[in-house]
Amino acid sequence: MNRQAVAKELLGVAKELVALKSDFQVVKMLQLKREGATRDSLENARRIKEAGYLLVDGTFTYDSKHIEWITEARFRWVVDGSTETHTFNGFSFGYHGEGPRGLQEFLKMFGWHPNDDKIFSNTFGSESGRVDLRAF
Repeated sequence: MNRQAVAKELLGVAKELVALKSDFQVVKMLQLKREGATRDSLENARRIKEAGYLLVDGTFTYDSKHIEWITEARFRWVVDGSTETHTFNGFSFGYHGEGPRGLQEFLKMFGWHPNDDKIFSNTFGSESGRVDLRAF
């Protein structure tokens, strides 16, 4: 198959995806998992990336006293530039464990360069708060 044929086929697929995007059907198409562990969040992140989304920004809300860690990430779709938000429940920070390693892998997956010292230590100090993902 020559380059023009491949390009034409890719354009056709992109147009189909744009049509599917209405009514948030892309998330259904990606078959994202219910998140209960870090591995589920990483699997969902991989599916989002494979669908052509780029990580734009996000916030990390944490309450270490009640053991709640929520990452709300905003993604931009490369096909049409639109944005979507997804909430991940499997990432954390402040210790050497599965959740912080998952956060580290998630950021690297999307081409970010996380600061390992900030991920694995409690540099934010308090037991609860909200942090911009770029702080990592």
